[in-house]
Amino acid sequence: MSRLLYSWIDNRADPSRDHEDHLENVLGEMNQQMDDLKADLAAERSRLQRDNGRLQDLVSEINLKRTVEVDSFKSELARLQEETEEEIQAVKDQSISMKLEVEVLTEVS
Repeated sequence: MSRLLYSWIDNRADPSRDHEDHLENVLGEMNQQMDDLKADLAAERSRLQRDNGRLQDLVSEINLKRTVEVDSFKSELARLQEETEEEIQAVKDQSISMKLEVEVLTEVS
């Protein structure tokens, strides 16, 4: 008899061998599924790392723009404050000048 036939006869005579083969097949399938899951996890991790990098770049860009805008706003406020102080001083000077004119006119009358 051929070797394959002896193997088949042995397997038929030993049902635990069929069960063992079945378990090995199931284990092989589970190992393949785990390998697939590991590959999926690695791909997802890579995608998340790329997305995270892009988000960090975006946050840095937004922070830079915010800083530029805040500095611009501060400069504009400082300029407006200076102009306002100059206008206030001009009004005070004009007020003093008008008071002096009023005093001179009241003394003359």
